[in-house]
Amino acid sequence: MDVPAHNKLSPRRGRLSNGVKFKIADIVFKLTSRYPVIFKDNRELYLRKYGNFIYRGKQNSAINISVDVVEKFPFFPGKKVFAVYEDGGDEERWRLWENKNEYVYHCPIPERESMAFVAKDFSSARAYVPPFEGRFAWDIKDILYDLMQVMLINYFAYNKNGLILHAAAVKDGRQAIVFAGKSGNGKSTTARLWHRYSKAVVLNDDRVIVRKTAKDFFAYSGPWHGEFGNSVEAFPNQARLCGLFVLEHAKKNFCCTLPREEAFRTLYPTLFSVFWNRLLMDNTLSLCEELIDTAAVSRLGFVKDKNIISFVRQELDERDSV
Repeated sequence: MDVPAHNKLSPRRGRLSNGVKFKIADIVFKLTSRYPVIFKDNRELYLRKYGNFIYRGKQNSAINISVDVVEKFPFFPGKKVFAVYEDGGDEERWRLWENKNEYVYHCPIPERESMAFVAKDFSSARAYVPPFEGRFAWDIKDILYDLMQVMLINYFAYNKNGLILHAAAVKDGRQAIVFAGKSGNGKSTTARLWHRYSKAVVLNDDRVIVRKTAKDFFAYSGPWHGEFGNSVEAFPNQARLCGLFVLEHAKKNFCCTLPREEAFRTLYPTLFSVFWNRLLMDNTLSLCEELIDTAAVSRLGFVKDKNIISFVRQELDERDSV
């Protein structure tokens, strides 16, 4: 792909130190660049949504991304393997190509256009962004959305050590409750109800990271969220998973535990899966099966009021007493 050149500018290069680390679900990302970081949008909004995931500790980075600012994206050969489109439309959000040595990612959305050459194990990438308003500088958000998310989904699949669900989740005491569902099924509504009417901490209202430890699965917060997440400050958090519900709107609250095969058919559409690679998809399916075997999956019909909180808590208490 040969992207048209931007206006000719003279770049100002600095030392390879204009970077940042993020820690998301115990995975450390390291972003580095020769160019300074800028904020296209409100800096305070950026810090509220993403700033708490910035990491200053000594844990080694698992995923490394170098960022270059260029007038013209490099040409690359390869075959198209997968594309994602904006919800309810035909606007392409991002696409992957594959060649012998690596994958190539491209986001064509004008306000955050970027591309990257990504290692086959998803542990590193060379990312490129165009200059912004005549400046050779880059906005971290353009890498967070969606390159870092795409790399984490595939990194988890490659290493078989995590899943990302289209879900909301709350930390209620020391345990996490996950509410999975497609768009419109009530994830943000559920997050708002728990936030307003309980002391539970909302981990996320749209994309929940689930990882397996030696004995249990844990749910983690992350910087990618939905409508509700725009109104609150995001923090890293985690808790042992104790309940996994698939949401739907209903005229009255109900809950029914699903048998294994139905649980898989119901939960699988909420996974951010790797459809285009058989090995990675098999790893994702295998981990999903382990999750279902560990945590009972239930259909949860709910009415949009605070009574759903006590209803869910009672359901989980009854399970613990069996």
